[in-house]
Amino acid sequence: MAYASQLRKIGELSYLRFNFVVQRQNYQEMIPFVEWGKRLGVDELFFTKILNWGTYSREEFRDISMMEEDGITPKPELQAVLDQPIMKDPIVDLGTIRYQHDGTDTETVENYYRWELERKVPDLFREGR
Repeated sequence: MAYASQLRKIGELSYLRFNFVVQRQNYQEMIPFVEWGKRLGVDELFFTKILNWGTYSREEFRDISMMEEDGITPKPELQAVLDQPIMKDPIVDLGTIRYQHDGTDTETVENYYRWELERKVPDLFREGR
């Protein structure tokens, strides 16, 4: 990651984003992750909630996820982390933790992460860039 950071600083990379999947085992590492990202000079730190793609039973997932049963509300322990001032830093994007599709979107998003990046860096995937 330090190497990628150097490439960004010298202009070899046009955008540097680190992703973090939030779950019970790592949610307490979110603040150190932001501090690290700031030291490295990344453009964005993208946080997403863990999803159950059929990997876990309902009970297992309830223990792993840091979201309440509704899938929208952070559990109190996670909310305490989210309330810390550093989590409001401009490089922090709480992605799927804060952004929920309301089901009325007419646009189909085939690649959510590419869609997110294109919203932030419109010409990122332009050919010849």
